[in-house]
Amino acid sequence: MKFIKFIVLSIAGASLLFSCEKKEGPIDPGTAVVNFGETSVTVSENSGLFYVPLELTGEPGGYPVTVNITTSGVDDIDKVLLLTSTTIKITSANDSSVQMIPVWQPESNDSYTVTLTIESANGANIGTNNTCTINIENVMAVQYGQYNFKTSNGDPSEWTLILREGANGTYIMENMFDASDSPKLVGEFDAEKMQLSFDGRVNGFGDTNFNNTLGWGQRGTDYLAFQASLPMVFTVNENMELESTNAQFYFLLVKMNEAGTEVVGQETLASFNGGFCEYAGSESEDTWPF
Repeated sequence: MKFIKFIVLSIAGASLLFSCEKKEGPIDPGTAVVNFGETSVTVSENSGLFYVPLELTGEPGGYPVTVNITTSGVDDIDKVLLLTSTTIKITSANDSSVQMIPVWQPESNDSYTVTLTIESANGANIGTNNTCTINIENVMAVQYGQYNFKTSNGDPSEWTLILREGANGTYIMENMFDASDSPKLVGEFDAEKMQLSFDGRVNGFGDTNFNNTLGWGQRGTDYLAFQASLPMVFTVNENMELESTNAQFYFLLVKMNEAGTEVVGQETLASFNGGFCEYAGSESEDTWPF
C-alpha cells in the first residue's frame, strides 16, 4: 500500500441558487425523449475532465428540460468521481452533457465502476438508455516520500532525496542541496518494466552551466553541482517503492573566485555508484547532507 498525501481536486461550475428565484414547475414532456449518448465509458483515474453527452430527441413541451442524475456503485462518490453537477439543464436538442473528472487515488491500486442513472426529467420522457457505466481504471504510482542513499566513499555516510508528484503524470526528485534554487529532476514511471527513469530533464536550475552538470544550485559565489549518468533508472519493488539503481551520480562543490566569474577548484561532496535505496517515510524533511 502506498502512503501518499491526498491532493485536493476542485471543479468549478456549480450555479448559485438564490432564494428569490422562481421555482420551475412541471413541463409537459411532449414527444421528447432523453438518453445518455454513451452507455459505457472507460477512463484512467488521472485522465482529467471528460464528458458524457445527453441526447434529446423529439419535441419537449418546453425548455429548459431539466435532467437529474444519480450515481451508484461506490460508497463515497467524491473519492472516486467528481461531477460538476447532477442537475443538467438542456436548452436545445443535443446541446448538453454530464461533465466529470475521476479522482486519482495513488494510495489505492483498485479500479472502480460507477453507474450514472437518469433519475428524473422535467420536460422530457426518460429513454431506454437511461444508465451509463463509468469504468475508472487504476494507475499505478510510485511511493512518494524520502529515500535514503548510501554513498560509495562513506563521507557523508548517507543522504536523502525526496520523490514528489510532478505535472502530467511525471515525478520530481529533489532535495539535492540546501540551496533554495536546487534543481528538480523530472522522471516517468514504466509500470510494465517497474522502472522509474530520469532522462535529464530538469525543473528549475540546471542543464549545462558548470562542467556540463545536470543541475546546480548557488551557495554564495560557489555552486553546488549534480552530475549523473543518463538515463537514471530505478527499479521499483512490489510495494511501489524505489529499491535499487545502477545509476551513477555525484554531488560537487564548484569553487569560484571572489567575483564569481571563474572556476578555481572543485570538490566531490558525495558520490553514488549504483546500489540500493530505501524508503524512509512520507513526510519531507530538510536532510541535505552538505
